[in-house]
Amino acid sequence: MIKMTQPGQFRITVTHPSQIDAELCAAELLVRPYAHDARQGILVTRLDHGKYTVAPDASVPYGVTDERDTAL
Repeated sequence: MIKMTQPGQFRITVTHPSQIDAELCAAELLVRPYAHDARQGILVTRLDHGKYTVAPDASVPYGVTDERDTAL
């Protein structure tokens, strides 16, 4: 499930590991216009098992998608 939490930021919740790639790819496509407008890269953050955020981030170079895992 993909939910916009604020303009350009999406929260992804999956219940089965097989859903992760498809949901994250779909969310990244939704974020791209926001990242393009802000000239920022995209940050995918794992918050917990099956919970992620995808958003533009100034610390990520424009045109790049980076991943962080805060669930460790």
